[in-house]
Amino acid sequence: KATVSVLNWFLIVGGHMFLAVLAAAAAEVVPPHLRPKGGGACTTGLDCHLNGVCKASRCTCDAAWTDLQCDVLHLLPTAPGVLTGKAYPITPDTSSWGGNAVEVNGAYHMYVSEMGGRCGLGAWQHNSLIRHAVSGRIEGPYTPKETVLPSFAHNAQAVVDDEGRVAVWHVGNGKPNPRAPFITNCTNGTTPLSVKHTDAVIMASVMGGWNVQVGVTPSGPWETKAVACTGACNVASNPSPVRLNNGTWMVAFAFRGPRGSFLWGTTLAVGATMYGPFSKVGAGGQNWSLPSFSPPVHTCEDPFLWQDKRGGFHVMNHCYGGYGDKGGHLYSPDGWTWHQSKTAPWNATVAHTDGSDTQFYQRQRPKLFVRDGEPTHLFTGIPVHNKNHPFDWQQWCHGMSFTTPNCDLVETHVQSIFTA
Repeated sequence: KATVSVLNWFLIVGGHMFLAVLAAAAAEVVPPHLRPKGGGACTTGLDCHLNGVCKASRCTCDAAWTDLQCDVLHLLPTAPGVLTGKAYPITPDTSSWGGNAVEVNGAYHMYVSEMGGRCGLGAWQHNSLIRHAVSGRIEGPYTPKETVLPSFAHNAQAVVDDEGRVAVWHVGNGKPNPRAPFITNCTNGTTPLSVKHTDAVIMASVMGGWNVQVGVTPSGPWETKAVACTGACNVASNPSPVRLNNGTWMVAFAFRGPRGSFLWGTTLAVGATMYGPFSKVGAGGQNWSLPSFSPPVHTCEDPFLWQDKRGGFHVMNHCYGGYGDKGGHLYSPDGWTWHQSKTAPWNATVAHTDGSDTQFYQRQRPKLFVRDGEPTHLFTGIPVHNKNHPFDWQQWCHGMSFTTPNCDLVETHVQSIFTA
């Protein structure tokens, strides 16, 4: 189980505790695969972000990590083209916004957030459902199969439980959102201009608590199992579970700051089994969150939690605001005392094998495929419209939000990470 020690620095905001760190913008001109593989000065593995070891006062990075202090994912370039790396959907008239895959008997099973009714991401609070899709390759493409949970359901993350069953964690309860009814007049994977974007989803009646869809096979049949968690976990967002090396389970989840705050942080809970009961990690029931940056103010959400081969704990986030739209990385030697990397582990630019790149406006919902404690693939949600290789149809979308109607065609993208 995670050990308990004293957290060092807090910024007290409205009665909630937030870790205060200073963020530094990383130099992002050089793509990850061309950066130095370690060699930065270090005293302990913490100086190498727990993504490598400190040998002779220099960082030696694990395969999946690069740069001097091992703080950048060693993402490999994709083939040229805006749509290379697209894993789902396989048709051009559907949008999806992130998911992950588990391997079962040599096949890869993805559980992905799909916008039903051929709508775009602008309709996610209305139409998002969870789809099962299958591929013989982890990179895809993935062929759609059954609906695991109808709308509203979002932010799928699949794991294999202690009994070998596929368990799909998510937000939403598979029931229509009463404040955002299903949209039926979409045709091409985008949302019509007549649809007004809503922000009505963050409420307990729609979030559904922690309910997990469990299948005897990767294709179901699916049974809903409730997960018990104390301390207001039922209104927490985007849970990410992992089985720890000692057999217990930990869940990271996003939790909004004080009322009126736009800051998201990451909160943790631990339990004996994947189905709980979970108890939040934190003193006196406080909602301590990692991180809330100041200055400048920006926020991190969409946590993905894993434990590395040496037992270190990691959370990867999507961060935005003054930090830009890119990744965040938290790391801990014991699951309690956490550190925030000052360098983004990934950004919204995808490098290609011919030396070119595609600069996307956003890149969110990060999830990793982890084998033996080592990340091998990064799954993210990416909008099709981009900065430097625009399609004809998106000319008027330049600079628009990726949830803007007619500009909200999105995909689930997979990028390989160096493993050798």
